[in-house]
Amino acid sequence: MDKKNWTRVLVLAIIFGFLSFNLGIVEANESDRYKKQKYYSSICIEQGDTLWSIAKKYADEEYQTIEEYIKEIKQINGLTSERIVEGNYLIISYYHE
Repeated sequence: MDKKNWTRVLVLAIIFGFLSFNLGIVEANESDRYKKQKYYSSICIEQGDTLWSIAKKYADEEYQTIEEYIKEIKQINGLTSERIVEGNYLIISYYHE
């Protein structure tokens, strides 16, 4: 391979490497943009509410099971049982983009 062709190959390799690196950064930034953030809110317990009904309303795909979400609600609120009282407040977690 002569010097002219070698230079072309080297320049193309550098350009390809630069583009590949930059596209990787763009992909990482795009995926970061759509990551959900965890938030907390206080809700008033209404008549007929149970931890199960609340979990079904607020749990999303970030939780693998309803039981996992209920466990978190209990932990956040210092509950030792699933008994909740109408008129009291619960702190719940949720995810949002």
